[in-house]
Amino acid sequence: MRKGEAAALTWNDVDLKTGMITINKTLDFSADSDEELFGDTKAFNSERTIQISTSLIQDTKQHSKHQNQNKLGLE
Repeated sequence: MRKGEAAALTWNDVDLKTGMITINKTLDFSADSDEELFGDTKAFNSERTIQISTSLIQDTKQHSKHQNQNKLGLE
């Protein structure tokens, strides 16, 4: 996964039940405006779904839980 693809991931791209991540966009680090920030992947074949390890699934679940707890503190 390219760094721009990783940076563009959202929770909608992550399926922790199946352990799959869908890569369908990229973040343009040199974008001049918010409208140009996210774009298509580098090539048509770059859109893909990858499987992640069990340990990464567990780490990601912990991260999601941490984010949700912090989000509640901001409301």
